[in-house]
Amino acid sequence: MSRKGLPVIFHIAQRAADYRTAIESNIRAGGDSCGRSIMLGALAAAHAAMQNDSAFPIPLPWLARYRKLAEAADACAAL
Repeated sequence: MSRKGLPVIFHIAQRAADYRTAIESNIRAGGDSCGRSIMLGALAAAHAAMQNDSAFPIPLPWLARYRKLAEAADACAAL
């Protein structure tokens, strides 16, 4: 991620209503969206958890398409 990525992350994080909106806005912004999405996704998920919006802020259809979901869940449970 370039130095220019942080202002974009904070701009999106301040204005997005939820996790999905934040990630989709980041994709539409173009540029190094992959580099920004790591930090933005963590911020958006943490914010949703702190607001008690949802225990699972990532949309379920997105999770359902993740092929290694069971492995990721096991790794998280081991923490």
